[in-house]
Amino acid sequence: MTEFPGKLILFGEYTILLGGKALAVPIKNFNGKLENEASEVLNPFMEYLIKLNPTYLNVEKIKAEMGKLSFLSNIPIGYGCGSSGALTAAVYDYFSCLNLDLDQQKDSLAEMESFFHEKSSGIDPLVSFSGKPILIDEGNSKTVDFSLNSNMHIYLLNSNLSRNTANLVALFKSKLSEESFQDDVNLIKKLNNSIIDGLLSSTLNWALLRQLSKMQFDVLPFLIPKEIQPVWQNGFDTGDYTMKLCGAGGGGFFLVFSENDKLEITGFELIKAVI
Repeated sequence: MTEFPGKLILFGEYTILLGGKALAVPIKNFNGKLENEASEVLNPFMEYLIKLNPTYLNVEKIKAEMGKLSFLSNIPIGYGCGSSGALTAAVYDYFSCLNLDLDQQKDSLAEMESFFHEKSSGIDPLVSFSGKPILIDEGNSKTVDFSLNSNMHIYLLNSNLSRNTANLVALFKSKLSEESFQDDVNLIKKLNNSIIDGLLSSTLNWALLRQLSKMQFDVLPFLIPKEIQPVWQNGFDTGDYTMKLCGAGGGGFFLVFSENDKLEITGFELIKAVI
């Protein structure tokens, strides 16, 4: 069956909640696909879909396939790479029965993925399903052209730490009641928007990226584990690389940008992202 890639939100995590832009891209290092193998692992998800009874899925086919499918995946769970999004995309692809436009697909995938998250945006499964970079701007989604410059290398730094995305998002939202915090986050939003605009014109503004990294480090320390903070600071001190959050932060992967195509960071696994 068709393989579906994981995803990375390169820029716009959290600030998308304030109406900012977000750029999400498929990552080819990780993928997952449905297999015709008897398993009960997917049954709770499929039961949820049967109860949901959406018009865009063949519910009778879901009932007939109950217990006959499994999901083979190498996407790490809770690391910001869209593990549930790829599963949702695979199930949608297998059982869909309507031709929908991009925004309708996003809404349908969001409804499905809400089984795994309290309220899904639909972005993760949409990137996996389309296999293309997606720009989210003022709530609207569209596929965009995006490729890495020859001097732009993105790495995933493995923190080896687990995280709870829902708790982190709830903490972030609670802090928005503080006026100074919201002002700082609005500055981060402007930086994200400017960086995304540059990337879509094939240019990464390294100076803006470093500003964004410093703002995240100063304003969002509760999303950067103490084990990661010295590594983040070392990027400032040496200029060898620049770090930022990968999704919710708090653990899992962190993004590292560098002009060095053979970057190493002592004590941590680095995976070069294939985008």
